[in-house]
Amino acid sequence: MSKINYSRDKMLKLMLSRMLKASNDMVLIIDSRGIVTLVNQKAAKWLGRKKNELAGSRIEELINDIDEIVDALAGKRSLEKEIIVDKTHYLVKFEPIILGRKRNLGGILVCRDISVRKKMEEAYKELDAVLDTSSDSMYITDGEGKTLRINAACNRTTGLEKDVVVGLNVKDIVAKGLFNKSSTLEVLKTKSKVTILQNVTDRVVIVTGTPLFDEQGNIWRVVSSARDITELNRWKNQTEEERRLKDQYYSELVEMRVRQMTRGEGDFIASSAAMQQVVELAMRVARTDSTVLVRGESGVGKEVVTKFIHRNSTRKKSAFMKINCAAIPENLLESELFGYEPGAFTGAMKKGKVGLIELANHGTLFLDEIGEMPLALQAKLLQVIQERTFYRVGGTKAIEVDIRIIAATNRDLEKLVEEKKFREDLFYRLNVIPITIPPLRERKDDIVPLLGCFLDKFNKKHQMDKKISNDAFSYLLRYRWPGNIRELENMVEQLVVITPADLIEPQHLPGYIHNLPNPLNKQDKVTVPGVVSLPEAIEEVEKQLFLSAYENCKNTYQTAKMLGVSQPTVVRKLKKYKQNIG
Repeated sequence: MSKINYSRDKMLKLMLSRMLKASNDMVLIIDSRGIVTLVNQKAAKWLGRKKNELAGSRIEELINDIDEIVDALAGKRSLEKEIIVDKTHYLVKFEPIILGRKRNLGGILVCRDISVRKKMEEAYKELDAVLDTSSDSMYITDGEGKTLRINAACNRTTGLEKDVVVGLNVKDIVAKGLFNKSSTLEVLKTKSKVTILQNVTDRVVIVTGTPLFDEQGNIWRVVSSARDITELNRWKNQTEEERRLKDQYYSELVEMRVRQMTRGEGDFIASSAAMQQVVELAMRVARTDSTVLVRGESGVGKEVVTKFIHRNSTRKKSAFMKINCAAIPENLLESELFGYEPGAFTGAMKKGKVGLIELANHGTLFLDEIGEMPLALQAKLLQVIQERTFYRVGGTKAIEVDIRIIAATNRDLEKLVEEKKFREDLFYRLNVIPITIPPLRERKDDIVPLLGCFLDKFNKKHQMDKKISNDAFSYLLRYRWPGNIRELENMVEQLVVITPADLIEPQHLPGYIHNLPNPLNKQDKVTVPGVVSLPEAIEEVEKQLFLSAYENCKNTYQTAKMLGVSQPTVVRKLKKYKQNIG
């Protein structure tokens, strides 16, 4: 009987020996006393000993922290635990070998290096931690749409529990109504990156799904990131409402300012839509220090708009200095603008003179009729605009100034630039903010309010109480007003002063208002010498009108009033036609 048992034990050891050799793990066979009887090559290498040296050794001498295994051996029970040897993680499993009537033959000890698995677990934990710190929702599936993981933000946004959805296919989740649509399904369908808006419970999220491909070009993973834009939409709507209210308040402020200007001065009327746009632009510009170029025909109110900008700017408490570039002779214009040092030229004041640019420091300099400025002075003005410095006439010291420049003109500056009569660089420096004032004939809604304001103004001035009849109003509304507001103002004063009755009727209006000739002198006739080109004929008619008007009026101001143009225009035209101005 003992011989049979011996043969059986020998057979068992042979089988175990072959199993040990084939195993990829480190395997040790120990007997019931804890003595190593068999060991494979991997275990010997792990323990740093030869196989024949290990046989007969006690297991607790070979492996630290093995007390539990010894206890398991004695108790004939299985055991599994993790140990660390030289910073390497191992999974140790012990299975007792029991034969017959609970005969204890010892056991099998298997050690497996699980360091790679541990590193993977750590990497997964780190990935989960990173995903959970993201404020964006993250939803990851495999290439079939099965949910692999979601982060904490996804749970907060959607209410989905990780334990519930992991393992579920996105199709099933959509079918349950948790999403109205899925970026993952769109990615799987199109095999490309997609972005959608998704409704989740009471939230709105923008979701971007991105496919990840394996080496064969098949979708391996789908990563969807979602951002909750519910608050963003609410903020956007709130911002749009605030912007709407701001625009509304601003419009009301503009209207209030316009009414204040009308009541306070009587010469700034913005009843027409065209003029209201001018006022709105002027108010926006007033809050800045940008250079402004005001354009428009003579008499439209360029200076009024300029003063409006100054009064509504941060410079309103400082000086507003104006110079008319057409009204001052060229040899005096430079000294008026820039000033001069003592003894700079013959006739100069002994103490010198401070120019308008220096006087306008911290305030506004208004350059009227800028198109008439000589080219030599244009270069000096350009330096003031660009460098905010200038030199007095005869001076060598640069003077710094802090001024805002507003220019005005009724001329075609672009054409003057082409004709080399105006510097192109200066034009662009001045034309930063262009404001064009429409002529009175294009804003007839302003005529009646202007008539009322001027009538009130001159009634008070001359202590009268004149009124204008409806019929007279009709004539005045039909008139084209080539001299614009200046012509209208002059006519109202004329009517108030010379009309004998208290009610101004059509018969009191000048003849040209009734589409009759406007005789400067009824004996004068404008003629054209023979058949000439149209430009030549126009120039000849203009020449005769200006010369005849000046001959009758004897001064440029009355001539301008008669012709309905500005006084600088009269000066320029008379110079052109070689008339000596007395």
